[in-house]
Amino acid sequence: MVTSQNFERLRTLNFGAGVLVNPLRAEYLEPEIAYYDPEDAARVTQRVREEAGLEAACQRWINLYTAIIEEARQSPPDREAEMRATAAYLRKWNYAKGIEPTRNIMKRIRQIPIIGNDIAHFSRKLLRNMSKE
Repeated sequence: MVTSQNFERLRTLNFGAGVLVNPLRAEYLEPEIAYYDPEDAARVTQRVREEAGLEAACQRWINLYTAIIEEARQSPPDREAEMRATAAYLRKWNYAKGIEPTRNIMKRIRQIPIIGNDIAHFSRKLLRNMSKE
């Protein structure tokens, strides 16, 4: 349960699944429900609205974009550096992220008794031929 006391810690974890330490069972939920304090819940609600509401988030994004646009206006464009950075980004995230699941599948295929290595070899050869086309 989010309270005024644990708000900051739970917010740094984005109030996500990582904060759940107990299974969702009555024996764990009943004490949390008994611990509920409507006045504290109102304070938490107000804090969320002030710090994490849509209006505050939009204002932070607007401020960030404004600062970036202003910084870009004050710097001469370096198209070569931009292209190198874009290429590096695409190589790192596009290829690397896409190839990892394929590698995991190939590892599982190789573990198939008797025929796994043959299937993996055939798959690699097929992929090589497809990439040449």
